[in-house]
Amino acid sequence: MNKLVSIVVPVYNESEFLDSFFSMIDLQTYTNVELVMVDDGSTDDSWNRLKNQSKLQSNLQIIHQDNNGVSVARNKGLEAANGQFIVFADADDSFEPEYIAELVRALVVYQTELVVCGYTEFNTTVGETFRHSDTINPQCDLNEAVLRIMKHHCMCSALWNKIFIANVIRDHGLKFDPQIAVGEDLLFIIEYISHIKSWCEISDVLYHYRISDGGTMQNYKSVNQFSPSWLSEWTALEKANLTLMHPTNDYQFDLKVLRDKRLRVAIKLLGRIRKFRFQTAYASVMRGYIRSQWMHIVVTKGLSFKQKIKAIVVIL
Repeated sequence: MNKLVSIVVPVYNESEFLDSFFSMIDLQTYTNVELVMVDDGSTDDSWNRLKNQSKLQSNLQIIHQDNNGVSVARNKGLEAANGQFIVFADADDSFEPEYIAELVRALVVYQTELVVCGYTEFNTTVGETFRHSDTINPQCDLNEAVLRIMKHHCMCSALWNKIFIANVIRDHGLKFDPQIAVGEDLLFIIEYISHIKSWCEISDVLYHYRISDGGTMQNYKSVNQFSPSWLSEWTALEKANLTLMHPTNDYQFDLKVLRDKRLRVAIKLLGRIRKFRFQTAYASVMRGYIRSQWMHIVVTKGLSFKQKIKAIVVIL
């Protein structure tokens, strides 16, 4: 198996990480790869460094755009990608030399359409903060995939520990929604799953995700006003729910697997809306959803006792 793998990488002000990133690419044991790197209007030296690297590296495509966000950048990367397989990576993260090789190997061995690998989360100051590695049935139930995506520390809803079949993406016109700032990865993966027959997970810990203090959802405690972009996490889940109601793969998805995630997000966002006294029509929609699921909230183990108390507070 020597099919071309396209690695799509959005870049925004990551000049300091590019040398390390290119070194990790050079160390990959699977060599038939192309890099599609999209500079999203960086204000540091990222674009110049990408231009210089493209003169040295024949398998590197570089694209420059005004600052339009990671979803637009990834969409441009997908349009330019030539590979039969697609991997998404971030320039400030790290990965093992076998990262691509093991993902491709699993696709071939298990004859599946989505492969997920183990990963770690790390912080520059304290080092590794979390590790996930799990081996399950290589022809796993799609409802199990959706359920595990909804759990933060599990298969997870990120793109970077997965490999995708390019034709599935192209044939169904899958794209990232630029209007969703939180949960765009989750929605893309759910849409992808609605078109496939099988997936598998391998235990190899191949990707290492850098935890940043500047993330959209990580810095909410340090701000003094509500960010409307936070609401897009609820929108992403609503769209994911609609997607699973009408899949093209004729699979009968159990929509209950999204329920606890939707409840957790609704409780969280309503708490912030209440804290910042923000006015939005989303508030009544989310309160209505919580009320409609009240009996489930009482009995579920998917919500902590603290979250259940918050659910009472936010609907009053």
